[in-house]
Amino acid sequence: MTSRTQQVEVSRSGVGQRLDNYLLRMWKGVPRSHVYRLIREGQVRVNGSRSRVHRKLATGDIIRLPPIRTAAKEPTSPPEEFPALRECTLYEDDSLLIINKPSGVAVHGGSGLRGGVIEALRKECSPGTYLELVHRLDRETSGCLMLAKDPAALRFLHKSLRNPSSNGIQKKYLSLLVGDWVHGPRDIDLSLETVRPTNESRRSVVTGKGRQANSRFVPIQHFDEYVLVEIELRTGRMHQIRAHAAAIGYPVGGDRKYGSRAGNRRLRQVGLKRLFLHAVELELKHPQTGQRLAVKAAMPDELTEVLMGLS
Repeated sequence: MTSRTQQVEVSRSGVGQRLDNYLLRMWKGVPRSHVYRLIREGQVRVNGSRSRVHRKLATGDIIRLPPIRTAAKEPTSPPEEFPALRECTLYEDDSLLIINKPSGVAVHGGSGLRGGVIEALRKECSPGTYLELVHRLDRETSGCLMLAKDPAALRFLHKSLRNPSSNGIQKKYLSLLVGDWVHGPRDIDLSLETVRPTNESRRSVVTGKGRQANSRFVPIQHFDEYVLVEIELRTGRMHQIRAHAAAIGYPVGGDRKYGSRAGNRRLRQVGLKRLFLHAVELELKHPQTGQRLAVKAAMPDELTEVLMGLS
């Protein structure tokens, strides 16, 4: 696909970036050597003049972008019926965007999916706008999903995710588990390893060779053979909640990979059509102000109705 000549004003997130890095982010899949050649030949110009690859961009700079073939394959784009994710915004400023992701929507395209949250949101942005996922949620999980709007914020938040005990990011979930919970609050410290069995998708298994994974389960409401729990994630491994819940004998309701067929069957009778897992709260240190920020996403109506059915 070949683009047309464009005049693009440098976005706020691009201020201070090198020209080559700005272009590489804008032109996904274009070889670095080709970008360098376009700059050296003067086909890319800043404010009407030739520039060096390491030029630092400033507020108000206008970049001339020449016609360029980006990729033979069309970029991933969300289908037309994709939900209006901007209507799901919970918090937004110059550094952060936090949305209430609906269940059934992937965070990014791939594996046969036409697109995801990141592609849909970028489609609404002007060229050169910076937007990257800070973390991920499973496709069937709803709730708080955070995106960074500049590189410095992304680096800060990734560092916070790696160090949750040091003013890091606290993530809390609500989930309905299958089984009669006979404990109070329970800390689960079971290492998880990502495996891919033959002809199956990836999954996490408890193993001594895995990476440290720590979750805290706190019961909130008991039902006959089910329990609603709040879960605090202290690490971020693939399918951590689902794998930990199944490992201790209380799988997440509606989970077709790690769950209980019998338990799921009864939940379908009371209207559950998805995974009962919702990212209810994010608490973090703001990358710019340093102040603590807490953002909550109310439980979706379809999950609330399931709890009413069990009651």
